[in-house]
Amino acid sequence: MPHDPTHDDAHATLERWLRARRARDAEALRALTAEHAVWESPVNGTVRGRERLVDQVAAAWEDTEDFSTETLWIEVRGDRAAVMVRNSGRRGEGTLDSLQTLFIGVEDGLIAHVRIAVDDPASVEAFWSSG
Repeated sequence: MPHDPTHDDAHATLERWLRARRARDAEALRALTAEHAVWESPVNGTVRGRERLVDQVAAAWEDTEDFSTETLWIEVRGDRAAVMVRNSGRRGEGTLDSLQTLFIGVEDGLIAHVRIAVDDPASVEAFWSSG
């Protein structure tokens, strides 16, 4: 298979962004997210802009007693990727154990678009609305 620098660059950006998310490093997320980025969530709808996207990610850390994300697999094709993650959390009496697929677009070495599909939208929404 021929070398594809777009794939390699997108994969490296994606790995750094996911690592920053796991590490709860908002500054690194900002540095790796495009100013015009879009975040589409089945729970919170669509938000636009780097700060709002980072705020959406950081809210999971701040609004729970415990939250973690585990990357299960990554598939990169050019400047697009699909990432399967398992999000786990505890919030009051509620618990979260959700498989999510993140459809991510990379532009100019930055995360530009994240669309989230969850395995059980009703339970994910119930978790985030409790509390």
